[in-house]
Amino acid sequence: MLSKLLNYQSERGLFPTIGKKGNSNRELNSIYLHSFVLEYLIDNHAKNCPNEIQKGLDFILSQAVKEDGQIVWRWLKEHPTPEDYRPTDTDDTARARLVIEKALRKGFRVPKKFREFDYKNFFLPLMTKEGAIKTYTRNRSSQICPEVNANILYNLVHTNCNSQLKKRITNYLGGVLESDYLTKENFEEGSKYFLSPYFLLYILSKINSIEPKLFPKRANQRIIDITKSLTHRNKLDNVWCSTILRNYSLDSSPEGLSFEETPIFQAKSLREKYSCPSATAVFCLETQ
Repeated sequence: MLSKLLNYQSERGLFPTIGKKGNSNRELNSIYLHSFVLEYLIDNHAKNCPNEIQKGLDFILSQAVKEDGQIVWRWLKEHPTPEDYRPTDTDDTARARLVIEKALRKGFRVPKKFREFDYKNFFLPLMTKEGAIKTYTRNRSSQICPEVNANILYNLVHTNCNSQLKKRITNYLGGVLESDYLTKENFEEGSKYFLSPYFLLYILSKINSIEPKLFPKRANQRIIDITKSLTHRNKLDNVWCSTILRNYSLDSSPEGLSFEETPIFQAKSLREKYSCPSATAVFCLETQ
C-alpha cells in the first residue's frame, strides 16, 4: 500500500493535483491536496519513508511567497495561465503551516525562517464581524467559505494558539451547521469551491476528535445527523461519511483503497474541477 502511494510522488516531491476541464486533464503544482497526503505520511509513516516526507515538505517550502513581512502560500505560486492567478490565501497557508508544525514535531528539517508564524497577525485582519476568516489576503471583499474556515480552525487546534481566534471561528461554523447550507440544493448553489458537503463535516469531525469540547453537544449532534441524512454520490462521499462516524465512535465500515480521480473542489470561473489520486487514497486509509 505505502509503496503504491509513494509511486504517485513526483521527482520534485509533489503529489500532483489533476485539473479536469471537459475532456482535457493537466497536472498542477498545488500544495493543497498534496498537504493532506503529507499530513497522513507524517502522522503514520514518519519512520517508514522519511526521505519522501522530507521531499514533500521541501516542495511546500519551495512554493512559499513573502507578503507584508510574512511567509505565506497561494493556490499556485507560478500560474500556468493568467486565468490561474489567485492572491495569497488563508486556506493554502493554513494547510502549509499545519504540515510544517507537524514535521517540526517529528524532527524533519525546516529552515529557521519557516519555524515561526504569527497566526494572530495574519488571520485577525481578515476576520469578519461574524467571526469568519476571508479567503484571500489581497481581496478584502472576498467571500467567506465555511470549508476554508474549518481548515483554519483545524490548524489552530493543532497549534494550540490564540484561543480568541478559535472561539470566534468555532461560533461562526456553529452557525453554518444550524443553517441550511449543507442541504443538497443549497450546497450546490452556495458552495464557492467544494463539491461535496461531506468535506466540511469531515474536517469538523477531525477537529472534534482532537478537541472534543470545542463545539457544543448540539453542534456535534448536528454533524452526525447531517452526515446520516446526505446521499452518497461517489467513493469519497462513502469514505468521508465512514470517517466522520468513526470520529464520533459510531458504527462505520472501512473503505477499500482507491486512487480514483474524484474531484474535490473546483474553479467555477475556469469550469475546471480538481482531484488528487493520492489524496483519495489517504482519505480511504483513514477509515481503516
